[in-house]
Amino acid sequence: MIPWRGRLRIRTYNQGKLIKYGLLVRMVTESTSGYILNLKTYAGKGKKIQETIFTLLEPYLDQNYHVYQDNYYNHVTIAETLLSRQVCGTG
Repeated sequence: MIPWRGRLRIRTYNQGKLIKYGLLVRMVTESTSGYILNLKTYAGKGKKIQETIFTLLEPYLDQNYHVYQDNYYNHVTIAETLLSRQVCGTG
């Protein structure tokens, strides 16, 4: 979540977070340097979480990479699909 209090249609609200208003961004980063490899901004309407994950990871599937993700994105069907596509996912 990138903090944003200004006027913007794609701004999201999450009452449970310390930063309540902001831009919801999902990204794939390189672990040692932190460089952003792929990025998707949530625009109010979008794909399901599973579809978003595989859209972000598409260039890296079937190449034996390790994926570390937050517990929010961890689900049994996602883990099974990642394992079948030769990606080791952990939460």
